This record gives sequence, C-alpha cells and structure tokens, in this order.
Amino acid sequence: MRARLEGRAKGIRVISTCLAATAALGQLGVQRILVVHPPFWTESANEEGRAYWRAAGFDVLHCVRHEPTRGFTEVAPREVVEFVSARTPREAQAVFIGGNGMRAVGAIKALEARLLRPVLSANQIVLWDALRSVGQADRVTNYGRIFTGRKRSGAPGRT
Repeated sequence: MRARLEGRAKGIRVISTCLAATAALGQLGVQRILVVHPPFWTESANEEGRAYWRAAGFDVLHCVRHEPTRGFTEVAPREVVEFVSARTPREAQAVFIGGNGMRAVGAIKALEARLLRPVLSANQIVLWDALRSVGQADRVTNYGRIFTGRKRSGAPGRT
C-alpha cells in the first residue's frame, strides 16, 4: 500500500500508522506489548489488530478495546490512564494505543510515569515518524519516550 501511494504521490514519502508503530517499537527494543484500540472499533477489527501485531513479530500479551465509562466514544485522558493502567500486564514492555481517532496523547506522559515503560499512540508515532524522516524527532519534548530515543527501562510496571 505504501509503495503504491508513494508512486501516485510522485515520490513523496507516505507515513503509515502501523509501519511507524512497528519502527518505533523496534527502536525501543520491544517484543511484548499491550494493544489498546478505541471504543469505536468492532470486536472483529480488534482481533484483526491482534493478528496484525502477531504477524509483525510481536508477542501480544493482551489486545482490548477501550470501554468508556459512558455511552459516548470520546475518551478523556484520565479515563485512558485508568483503563490502560488496570490492564497492562507486568510482562508488557510497551503499550500501543491504536486508532487515529482516539485522542490518547494527553495520557502518554502520565502512563509512562505510572507504568515505567514506553507508551505509544497512533497519532504520536505518525508525528515521530514524520519528524524522524527529516532528522528532527529528538527536538520534541514531553510527548513520550519515543522522542528521546531511550530504550525501555526494564523496570516492572503495575499489573
């Protein structure tokens, strides 16, 4: 898909969320992940996500759709922090929050501090990949460990 789109874009680099996330997790030295999808994903889409990450070579310890505390699918950062914290297995080396329509960026800093491991979101890693392609990713601060280039700490997180 990426090659086809870049061909149509006359050589302009196309950024794909999944490919960017794979590169980010690889840079961080991560193999075991928790995957969280937005509430508006279907259960079958959630299972397709699990299969994608496994086929990409990751050990998916848990793959779950976020369940908001109310009927509305917009999720506040506080809810993301609580939901992800409660479901992150101790063995997970990182968390990936998928779905470009879920605004999880406000939860990244709090989750990384609480879980002591990298937390990636779909929109965050698209920005990281774009900035990385022009050598500027290290200029971003307070937007997650991926921008510092530091590998995971190896410290245990909460279960």
